[in-house]
Formats: sequence, structure tokens, C-alpha cells
Amino acid sequence: MNILFQEPLVERKITFGKFYKGAGNNTFSCGIADMAGYIRERGYNVSYLEPSIEKFDTTKYLKYLSLGNFRVIGIGSTTLQINKTISTFKLIKKNHPNITTVLGGVHGSIMSEETLRSTSCIDYIILGEGEKPFFELLECIKSKQFKKIKNIEGIAFKEGEKIIINKPNFNNFLNSENLPIPAYDIFPMNKYISQATYTKKYPSFSITCSRGCAFNCAFCCASSISGRKVRYKSINKLINEIILLKKVYNAKGLMFHDSTFTLNNQWVEDFCMHYQR
Repeated sequence: MNILFQEPLVERKITFGKFYKGAGNNTFSCGIADMAGYIRERGYNVSYLEPSIEKFDTTKYLKYLSLGNFRVIGIGSTTLQINKTISTFKLIKKNHPNITTVLGGVHGSIMSEETLRSTSCIDYIILGEGEKPFFELLECIKSKQFKKIKNIEGIAFKEGEKIIINKPNFNNFLNSENLPIPAYDIFPMNKYISQATYTKKYPSFSITCSRGCAFNCAFCCASSISGRKVRYKSINKLINEIILLKKVYNAKGLMFHDSTFTLNNQWVEDFCMHYQR
């Protein structure tokens, strides 16, 4: 099956307001890249689209969908994006009703019931860490065993007027060794330009070394989404990822987006020692 991960249809001016000309466009999604890498390793064809970077209007977007023969489309969304995300899903369902629509990201994970009640254009919501539940969902769709979807942990959907919410099992999240290498090659890496306040040298790219957060701050959802247990990538895997960014994409700088990069001092020291070599 062909799987499309994408950002919602939203104009750049709406995203960045009056600062849109100088805001850069470093909207690379580490979460989607990880998900795409995980799914592709298990035999699925994956693509990625960021309509604003590609300067897609509605006409170009619908043509792209027609040519892509996608079976499933997944969009991750924050609360600020959710209205545009729902509008995009409505457009998909209106023109390609057989495509299965899947919402991921913070908003759907935290507000799953409200989101499903507000619209009929979202078939499934992935809650929390997405790789395992999304893969299990794809397996059910591929084999047409839709009744088994009820047994997937970390998924929410409507069954008639009833809303089914299967909370994620934090104990079943990916461990350090299984954290995937992001599928950088499906992203338009040469089009990402980070804003000047984040960058010393160009090009600079986003990267994550860990998942989870030991804290439960009121202003952040990291522990609710990824759990309280912090899982670091193996140092060898991380260094290989950095080498890939440097050799293939000419990276001159990296932006670490971890919630608590320095939580494990020993891991940081080991990483720095190995990286120096």
C-alpha cells in the first residue's frame, strides 16, 4: 500500500503571520520521519508532502493525490493547526472517499474524543507514540481484518455513534534499540531553511536523540505523549544518523529537539566522547 504523510494545507502567512518572510521554514517533522522510517522497514511505500513548501494550491494538491494512488494519509497536528488539518481531511474525503485518514500528533492524542465528535472526516486517531499502533492499523487495513482494530493499543475511532478510545500502553513503547532512523530521503531536505535565531551555519537540520520526559510540566505534553521514561537512541545509531546528515545533506549544524537532552549526564558524556572520534 502507498502511505502518504503530510502537513495540512495552510498558507505560509497563516503559519508565521507578519514574520513569514524572515521566519525560515524549518518545519521538518522528526516524528513523521521516524514513523515513515519504521513503516518502510516493514514493507510499506511511504511518501511525504509539505504543501506550503511545494507551493501547492488546492488544484495541485488534488492532482498529486490522484497520481499517488494513496491508500492511507496521515497528518500530525497541534491544536493551532487542527482547524486547517480538519479542512484538509474534509477535502481528501470529498474527492477520494476511499482513502483512510489518520490523525496523529499532540492535539489528537490529548483531545481525541472531542476531535472525533467534531468531524466525520477522520477515520482513526493515533494516540501517543505512533509507530506500533500505526503499523498494526495498516496491517489490519491491508488484510481487511477491521474487527481487529478494536484490539490495538493507542488508537481512537468512531464505531457508528460510539467512540472507541484505546489508551496507549507506555510499557509497550519502542525501546532504545528500536528507535528508528528517520526517513530523511522522502523529505525535501534542500528546501528547509532554519530561522537565524536557531542557526550559526547553514544548512542546519533538526534531530532528536531521545523520547520521553521524566517531568510533568503544566506547559508541555511531552510526558503525556511519549511517557515519563526517557529512552535514548544507541550512540552508534545516533552517530551514524549524524554522519548521514553531514555526508548526504551537507549538514553544517544540528538542532537537538529533545525535551531533556542532558537528563542523563553519563549518556551525554559517552556521546560526546564517541563523536569526537
